[in-house]
Amino acid sequence: MLETLKERSIKKMKKKLFSFILIFLSIFNYSKAEINSTYSILLEEDNNTLMVIFRDQTGSDGLVISYGGYKWFKEVYQTKTNQEETFIQPARLGQTGNMSSWMMPKYQIGDFNFEFNTRGEDQYISFVSSESTSEIEGYITRGQNFSLATHQPTKAWYAGTFQPIKNLRQLELLSSKNSRTFCKLLSETFMVEGYNRELATANVSEIIFNSGYECTNSFDLIRKPELKKEKVSDQTSISLEETEYPEYKNYWWVLIILILGAFFLYTKTVPKPKKRKVIKKSSPTGFKKDLINYWQGKVSYGFSYWVCLTIIGTIISLPAFIFTDEFFDNSNTLIVYLAVFYLVFNLISQVYLIVGTWRSAEIYKAQKRKLKQSLIWGYLGQISIVLSIIRKAAEFL
Repeated sequence: MLETLKERSIKKMKKKLFSFILIFLSIFNYSKAEINSTYSILLEEDNNTLMVIFRDQTGSDGLVISYGGYKWFKEVYQTKTNQEETFIQPARLGQTGNMSSWMMPKYQIGDFNFEFNTRGEDQYISFVSSESTSEIEGYITRGQNFSLATHQPTKAWYAGTFQPIKNLRQLELLSSKNSRTFCKLLSETFMVEGYNRELATANVSEIIFNSGYECTNSFDLIRKPELKKEKVSDQTSISLEETEYPEYKNYWWVLIILILGAFFLYTKTVPKPKKRKVIKKSSPTGFKKDLINYWQGKVSYGFSYWVCLTIIGTIISLPAFIFTDEFFDNSNTLIVYLAVFYLVFNLISQVYLIVGTWRSAEIYKAQKRKLKQSLIWGYLGQISIVLSIIRKAAEFL
């Protein structure tokens, strides 16, 4: 009898231990499955479109949702023609209204397969593209903005700029920018059941709602906590463009250098009024004298305009044509610094050539005025210089 009771107690302990092991393994496997099946969310800069990248053991695919729909989104993706051209590139390259700036050949995607659908007032595409998801993963990892653009020949084109959501603060800020998108996003199945890789948590929606947010079934935000007023709050709302590669078109600091350089040249070359006590100084000779004479307009007008400004100025400016966005993307830091140094030199030399030619034209007109001859060539040259400055300023801006 004692032997039987002992055997029974051992069997019960074994059953409990076995059950515990099963429960532990099931939890472990479930957790492992959660981690192996993840998603990332990316928000479009207008706060009404969302991109989601899903991952599992078999691969990854994507989803783009236009909340409320968008005319050109529908025009581009509604009917697949196999003639579409899709591009994924750094967001800084795109210019509003300029289609080609969003579709640089270097960034074209060759295998962008998509399907268009609607859900109530929302429009969305699901896409499968190993090339696309690989490119997007890179932008997510680096925390950089990028654009997705598609051209439907003879019909329309669409471009959206997306920012990876890396923290809950960005979601909270969305509630202030577009509360309807915020509530719709939190109702998505993947936000409730999926595991977000960047936020390192499952059920993001529950976390947000537990922090004091509340949405109705019609996606109206009726309650939200007060956001703390701190400088950090603005950092997540700022486009991550600032953390990407430097914007080489932003040459405002070059203008400062240019102004200082022009002032330096002016102070060194413009003759100062004579004083009572004159200290004799050695006159400049050679090339230095030629530079000073040109700056003061003492070179003949024809030579100054045609040889110096037109021919030499053009030769100096020629290398600037190779400094495209693609050039900077593919260059190392040393090349970039050398390129910027050249651009500064080019700007200073253009100012020098323009000022010297302008002064030469003024002297030319003064001579013709004394001889009572036509001043037309002096004025025409100066008008062409003004038009050239306006054109260059427009290109710069």
